[in-house]
Amino acid sequence: MSKLKNALTGEYKDRISILTPKNCQQVRFKLVSKKSAKIIGKLAKTIMEETDRIKNHLIGHDKSMKMI
Repeated sequence: MSKLKNALTGEYKDRISILTPKNCQQVRFKLVSKKSAKIIGKLAKTIMEETDRIKNHLIGHDKSMKMI
């Protein structure tokens, strides 16, 4: 593991920070993802601005979202 850390440190220098936890040490990652939804039905036919608000049902299934 130290060889990998040394190689990454040499390649990326100050651009990233490298953590090498001990065995069985808990590590937490904060992953941020962009959420989007498909709009179907009559609502999809109307032209909307970015600031417009929508009151409808948001349905999530298998990591995809649909607004009906």
